[in-house]
Parts: sequence; C-alpha cells; structure tokens
Amino acid sequence: MKDKNYSEQTAQLIDAEVKRMVETCHKRATDILKKNRKFLKTMAEALLERETLDSTDVDDIMAGRKLSNKSAPKAPSNSNPPSNPTPTPVTPNVVLKPQTAPSAIKGGSILG
Repeated sequence: MKDKNYSEQTAQLIDAEVKRMVETCHKRATDILKKNRKFLKTMAEALLERETLDSTDVDDIMAGRKLSNKSAPKAPSNSNPPSNPTPTPVTPNVVLKPQTAPSAIKGGSILG
C-alpha cells in the first residue's frame, strides 16, 4: 500500500466530503427518478413490447405523446423448429442519438 502524503485529519475531511457528495448525488438521483416515474414506467412497458426504442420514441414518451405503432423486430422464421425450444433471454436496449440540447428530464441538469 502506498504511503499517504497527508494527515489523518485531512483524510477524515476527505472522507467526510466524499460521503457528503455521494449522499447528495444519491438523493438527487432518487428525486429525479421519483419525479419522472411515469416516464420510466412508460419506457419500461414500451421496451418490453418493442425491445428497442429510438430517440424519437424517447422524445415522444418524455413529451407525453403516444408511441407510433411500430412493430417489434421479428426473429427469423425457422422451417424446422425444435420440439422443445429453449427460451432465449431478451435484453431490452435503448438506441439514442446524441443531442445538443439539455436533457428533457425535469430536474436533470448536470450542473443544476
């Protein structure tokens, strides 16, 4: 282990500040998630249905608009399916395009 170049008192001050920062950021993240819960629920439901969302879908959800009826990607058909197929786990993902404008999430500015 490397020797520290500061006193125990300084180490305690650093630890206290780091703890304060983590707790503040945790509370802020929790508050943002609570405030935007309906958007999170809508996105989760859309991901379960469609498997992917593009930035237009996310923008529509954040604006409170209904999503268009895009169909979810279909798996290629198999002419000889196995008699006991094994379910394949599906990992939902979100495809986002970079945006120059600040986040649409209320209360989500980074420097805020």
